Amino acid sequence: MNLSKETKEKNHSNKLKRILEINKKINSSTDFREVVSSILFSAIELINTEGGSLLLADDTGQFLTFEVVVGEGREKLEGLKIPANKGIAGYIFTNNTPVISNDTGNDPRFFGDVDKVSGMKTRKLLGVPLVKGGIVIGVIEVVNKIDGRDFNEEDLEMLSIFAEQAAIAINNATLIKDLNQKARELAYLYDISNYTISSIPDRKSLFKKIVSVISEIAGADRVSIMLFDEATRTLRIEACMGIDEEIANNVRVDIRDTFRPSAFVFNSGYYVFVSDMDKDTRFGRNKRLRYRGKSFVSLPIKSQGKIVGIINITEFREGVKITQDDIGFLEVVANQVGLAYDSVRMYEDRIKIETLNKELEISRQIQMDLLPRFFDVSNLLDIYFTLTPHHVVGGDFYDVYRISEREICFFLGDVSGKGLPASIFMAASKSIIKAFSYEFKEPKKIFDLSNAVLCESSESSMFATVFLGIVDESKRVLNFSNAGHGQQFLIRGSNIINLHTKGVPLGIFSTSVYESARVELQSGDIIVVYSDGISESVNDRGEFFGEKRIFEIALKNKHLSSKEIAERILEEVKNFSSNHPDYGDDISLGVIKVL
Repeated sequence: MNLSKETKEKNHSNKLKRILEINKKINSSTDFREVVSSILFSAIELINTEGGSLLLADDTGQFLTFEVVVGEGREKLEGLKIPANKGIAGYIFTNNTPVISNDTGNDPRFFGDVDKVSGMKTRKLLGVPLVKGGIVIGVIEVVNKIDGRDFNEEDLEMLSIFAEQAAIAINNATLIKDLNQKARELAYLYDISNYTISSIPDRKSLFKKIVSVISEIAGADRVSIMLFDEATRTLRIEACMGIDEEIANNVRVDIRDTFRPSAFVFNSGYYVFVSDMDKDTRFGRNKRLRYRGKSFVSLPIKSQGKIVGIINITEFREGVKITQDDIGFLEVVANQVGLAYDSVRMYEDRIKIETLNKELEISRQIQMDLLPRFFDVSNLLDIYFTLTPHHVVGGDFYDVYRISEREICFFLGDVSGKGLPASIFMAASKSIIKAFSYEFKEPKKIFDLSNAVLCESSESSMFATVFLGIVDESKRVLNFSNAGHGQQFLIRGSNIINLHTKGVPLGIFSTSVYESARVELQSGDIIVVYSDGISESVNDRGEFFGEKRIFEIALKNKHLSSKEIAERILEEVKNFSSNHPDYGDDISLGVIKVL
């Protein structure tokens, strides 16, 4: 039956109104899963189809993931990754162009393997790209109109209009999800980092604590960390929970037996997620006697690009359902376990062949490895930081990193005391400050909380002086706080602006309260931060290098790059104190130039 022009226009108008109503509903939620599910269900309702799918690109742009699926085989497809250049979805994503395919059986672009997995027969398909800010972030597809008709240009127009607003909603929900995920990651990774610092060289204690954290993260009662034994070419349990100790001590997995999930993960470097072990032959006939749950996750532990072990997680608690987001976070945790393994292995391997002095030298190298060496984090700022320890490990530290799309955080500090104790306190201080900076992004708040933690945790009467700044690139403003770290400064033209706030070093008084200050930045401004290893360098007459010389050298060389300015200052310090070799301290220096 042919519809009149007026009827078609009325239907078109009603669909547009429906799109507006749907968009209001979608944008009212910030829950990522709820948003993407609502988008797909609404698209299917709008076009009147049997089903559909919403796929999003991963961070590399190399794969598309079925985030939400409606129709047959939903459980098999959700979470599945396919290459971004495969199938009609891949064609839409790669070429940023919509597709109407009313005969998929004769469409060479159609990827039939997806139907094999799902068991669904895709006869007709309509798909459009999801685009945000000119970048394709995914694809939305609907399949098989309920009335059996072909998809037409009106359907395409409706779905395209809908997809424009849907992409914005997905982007907003993704940002919120990522922020929440980041906060959660930081809390757990902070725990693992602290365990690494406090437990070296007690390997058993360290991995036992990490297993406990993973159990809490995953909501699982059975977790094991298996490490590779080069002598036997097997994986053995280093730490576990939910497994009888006698059994754990005797478990060995031959890495050549790649049919077994643990060996497969170790050899391939890819994680394994099994939703129902009863249907997976790799777990053997008596799996019900060995496992109380059905789901199983195995992830590789990597150290310096090499796989050194695996993490197995199973027996998830009632109500816990593992999603792709959970797998992604568990991969981050596995990477952190790899870093913990690095620290333990590095310490253990070197301690066997070195004297006490050599051990300290190793610790110094570890300390230096924790410092960033590249500073290309900003187009607005020319940044350079450097640290030279004196003889053995010490207490100076710095860091430069981005805490948001528009904010860069940097800090430079100096721990009281020398040697290994100062190095350990330095690592803890640096980790605590950095963790709080991601969450609060306010210098005063960061110092207030860091001081409370350090005062509560430290029984060694050690403390740290620190200068911390956060540059808001969009507003061109420096927010800073100075916790007893001497006179830092900013050069503007021929003038010196002191960067000073009231505040004692961190770790002394738990009741200390800190201040923040701010200064608007201008092109050509130069921020100079340094430790007292520079200002208190002495010559053979017992004279200090002093702050004035630092000001003068920086002012004289303000036309140079930040690295060149820093090198001139360090060169002058070296020349000044060259005849007084007995005196020495860690020397750290940072120069930031506003372009």
